[in-house]
Amino acid sequence: MNELRALIDHLVKETAFYEELVSVLHKENEDLADRDYRALYETVCKKEHLIVHIQKMEKLRLRLIREAVAALGMPAEEVNISGIIKKADQSLGDKLEEQLSKIISIAESIKEINRVNGFIVEGCLDNVNKTLGFLGRFIVNNNYNTSGRLHGFAVKGSYLNKGA
Repeated sequence: MNELRALIDHLVKETAFYEELVSVLHKENEDLADRDYRALYETVCKKEHLIVHIQKMEKLRLRLIREAVAALGMPAEEVNISGIIKKADQSLGDKLEEQLSKIISIAESIKEINRVNGFIVEGCLDNVNKTLGFLGRFIVNNNYNTSGRLHGFAVKGSYLNKGA
């Protein structure tokens, strides 16, 4: 079954991209913790680049799954890897199941790392908001009201009414 081998080979390559994404997410975590924003910017660029490649690989995976489904004579409605595993030869099915398990495991790791990174970012934003709130108490509103007074004080000057 060339279609199944092609699908397995594709999943191996896709798994490598997901593993690289995990590595980049760990680097992102370190950059956030170190507050190294220049490195964080570079890391985020790498992450975005990887995500674009992963999205392309996902489209190709769907095409390969459809081809495998057709080669196995399965109904088109059963387009999923689990159905292919059941219909495939034992050795190819085992390899396919192994790759599927790896991808699921890596996806769980990605979710967890993203959750931790999200907590770090929320903490940083909370600190920024607290600092801005603290600094905001020292800002003086310098607007004159309609009586020509500044915060209730009479302002006098060469161009202002001396009786103000």
